[in-house]
Amino acid sequence: MSEQSGWSYLIAELKDRAVGPTKHVAFWGFFILGALGFGGFGIWFEIWRLFAGQTGGSANGVHTAMFTYFTALAGSSALHLILVDAEKPLRVFAMFCAAVFVVLAVWQSMMKPTDAFWAFGGVTLGSLLAVAMWWLTSGQDDALKDNIKPDSAVGGDTSKQPHGDLGGFKS
Repeated sequence: MSEQSGWSYLIAELKDRAVGPTKHVAFWGFFILGALGFGGFGIWFEIWRLFAGQTGGSANGVHTAMFTYFTALAGSSALHLILVDAEKPLRVFAMFCAAVFVVLAVWQSMMKPTDAFWAFGGVTLGSLLAVAMWWLTSGQDDALKDNIKPDSAVGGDTSKQPHGDLGGFKS
């Protein structure tokens, strides 16, 4: 019996987690509505305040909303991937990602880049990486898969004989 390389396992697992969910409508719905819509509500709200000229609306508010979004999403997603029942290479990958997110968060919060390019570039990068981490973490969630029952009214093979019979039915 040959031993599988940790690298080959990790690459195959990440590929499956990245590509697998793309065929599920439930996953896309949760991704767009949940992770980006509701999860990013603070960002959308601050952007609206900024462009609508609302009192208190500012680029700093958008930056803060993006910072809190990416740290919360990245941290919870990385922690979830560490705690999920998976092989060590996947857990180590999640720990590495968590460390990268900590460095990015420390840079954005304590170093406080004053140049708008670095400030917004950092939180944009953090947000994109956090969304990718969420995708990899949530891609295997059975609740987000379209498990259509073959005998249900909205799916299944129409040429297949349905279960049961009409014996005893009178019209």
